[in-house]
Amino acid sequence: PLGYYRPNTRNCSPCALGQYQDVPNLSSCRSCGTMGGFESTTLNIASTNETDCLPKCKKGFSLNMAQRTCNKCPIGKFKDDIDLLAPCSPCPEGLTTNREGATSSTDCSFEICPKGSFRPANEQQCTVCDYGFYQQFSNATIVTSCTPCPGGNTTLVKGAASPDLCVSSCTAGSAYSVARRACVDCPIGQYRRAGINPPWCIYCSDGTTTTSTGSASCVSTPVTPAPLAKTSVVVTVVVGIGNCNNRDHIRQTIVNLVLVLMKRQRRSYPDLCPDASCLPAQVRPLPSRLYLW
Repeated sequence: PLGYYRPNTRNCSPCALGQYQDVPNLSSCRSCGTMGGFESTTLNIASTNETDCLPKCKKGFSLNMAQRTCNKCPIGKFKDDIDLLAPCSPCPEGLTTNREGATSSTDCSFEICPKGSFRPANEQQCTVCDYGFYQQFSNATIVTSCTPCPGGNTTLVKGAASPDLCVSSCTAGSAYSVARRACVDCPIGQYRRAGINPPWCIYCSDGTTTTSTGSASCVSTPVTPAPLAKTSVVVTVVVGIGNCNNRDHIRQTIVNLVLVLMKRQRRSYPDLCPDASCLPAQVRPLPSRLYLW
């Protein structure tokens, strides 16, 4: 019968793996040979047709049964065995590979970058986009650079995740005002040089000041600098509360949340906090906005 050969005049034997026979009563089987540069085989003995032959995929490749081809594992997956029917395995969560055809889980050593960051070629860790750049794709596996803001504009923070965060790159002596959505002159006692980031006005050092608004540098002065002023910051926090029984706990949780936000932003906004702990900053509620107080 098909799939068998007759090594002698009396008995038939099944074709071995990697062979087939589509003609009856022959003394030998046909070899599958090679397919696409790969040695080929069959899934079962006694195969009856050349279409039963499949390539024996190497590590880093998976079998496409319909097309009878070996395809490289895509970026983010690997295959560390030669099991004919085994698929490529995904990398652990948050990690990826830097190439197709990965052959080991150790190849999954590259971070998947969130919005606002990128991973330079062949680097394993993500880097935050600098001022004047943004990166708007989440779970970026192959983004090797950030996109510059159009028109020579800049951003107010590092790690911008959208071109909507690009603002005017102000000239020397001015900085961008979020409230006015325009460049405004630095006040007396503050300055800004052109092209310097962060793109806001900077306080003159002790013993120096500016002679006018819109200055690009400070000058020496014998005048004692004014002490730091207390600043009130109004923060609107929307919190979902399932149970109002423990009001003291709710109040303290919200206060802690605001302090965490201040700590995260203290490097972005000069003088927001006196030190790394943001203490002795005090968080006080507005009675008209929060009814727990």
